[in-house]
Amino acid sequence: MNERGVKSILNEDIFALESGKYDTLLLLMNGIGLVGTLQRLETFLNHVKKLLAHDGQILLDSSYIMYLYEDIPMPLCNYYGELKYKYE
Repeated sequence: MNERGVKSILNEDIFALESGKYDTLLLLMNGIGLVGTLQRLETFLNHVKKLLAHDGQILLDSSYIMYLYEDIPMPLCNYYGELKYKYE
């Protein structure tokens, strides 16, 4: 990161941030999953819009998880990309 010019990082709950004008918000390892649900996506986008500088950017990745539903039916009431997970 230093070689690419990154001067500082912040490792926080994005919804806990109330202000700032960040050049880049980097969400890795299926980072968009922190949104929680498809319905909460608009809330997330409105929140990060307040955090970004005028020319700021959001960089994120996601995973195609359709393979999880090869042997089981897709959920009827949720978007199949909504997952609950816990790290230990």
